[in-house]
Amino acid sequence: MTSIPIIFIWTLIAIFIFRHHINKNEKTLVKARKKYYNRLNSSTNTRKKPIDDSEFLHLSLDDSFLDSLDVPKSLKSSIISFKNKKMLDFTDIENTDLMIRFGTASITSIREYEETTYVLREKLYSLAQILFDKMDYNDAICVLEECIRLKDNRSKTYKLLFESYNTINDKSKQQQLIESIKNSNMPLKNKLLNSFNGI
Repeated sequence: MTSIPIIFIWTLIAIFIFRHHINKNEKTLVKARKKYYNRLNSSTNTRKKPIDDSEFLHLSLDDSFLDSLDVPKSLKSSIISFKNKKMLDFTDIENTDLMIRFGTASITSIREYEETTYVLREKLYSLAQILFDKMDYNDAICVLEECIRLKDNRSKTYKLLFESYNTINDKSKQQQLIESIKNSNMPLKNKLLNSFNGI
């Protein structure tokens, strides 16, 4: 008979603890939402700031270098056409932070500049793959290093660059690449580093 009140008391305690955690989580969620909407409101009221020239990315490969490559002319011409295009990469910055920094009106332009960067990096990767398959490893490396300079953080780019270094037996460059990945904020970088073991 005495066990019934004890069970009842423990049930009440469990309910109290459960409700306490729910209330605590709700308060945390409310604070987080309030902080987010305050930042969003701040970004909406921010005057548009110009993007500094130093933040734009530019294709640095020489036209003469590209012209000398034994690859389809259409691909070379397409890449050269990016010479005067504006490019950005703010993929590691949240939209709200971008709006606070540059103003809401700038987001569309920023996304267009980022899309241009993505298209160029994909073309450069295709070029590098063609060169690699032709066993033109040094030129492939030049193109892939340009991809990295343009903030390409795709695993396939790093893997092909690592394999190119490996093919010409450049251990120093391989190690530099490994260290740069370790010190980066790349997603799944440990998985990428592990994949080098099979090359």
